[in-house]
Amino acid sequence: YIAFCLIFDKKTSRTLATEYISMAFNMDFINKDYLAESLSDMLMSHFAPVDRLIEYFDQLNPDHIKSFQLLIIEKCIRKVKIDDLPINFKKLVASYYDINNLLNKEPDNEIDLMINTIKKQSRTFSYWSVDPTCIYLSFLAKNSSHSYGNN
Repeated sequence: YIAFCLIFDKKTSRTLATEYISMAFNMDFINKDYLAESLSDMLMSHFAPVDRLIEYFDQLNPDHIKSFQLLIIEKCIRKVKIDDLPINFKKLVASYYDINNLLNKEPDNEIDLMINTIKKQSRTFSYWSVDPTCIYLSFLAKNSSHSYGNN
């Protein structure tokens, strides 16, 4: 239910789902793997637009929530079918690299290989490239003196 609400078309439902997830993390009663699995199943079967989840990734969140968001993206990348990419899948990939940068993590080699394979083999995204501006902005965010919700 929470996974569905997080990608529902009504913004109020998405906001409430975001607050519930934060509360569940703080109280340590959330099954992260199950929630990430449910979200990735729904998104990779085109149940909802990727942009609705990207909205959740773009919010300022503490590191433990960002790590959860990274888990969701990794599960999506593992499940995607090259010949049936969801619209705006490249935004999901960009979020993967952005979140890794924010967490000061190196991208997982297996996921990175999958992304490169998708880029090479996908007819839809044969022109893919990561926007250098996004990489630069991620670098600035990571190296600035501002706090980005990292606890």
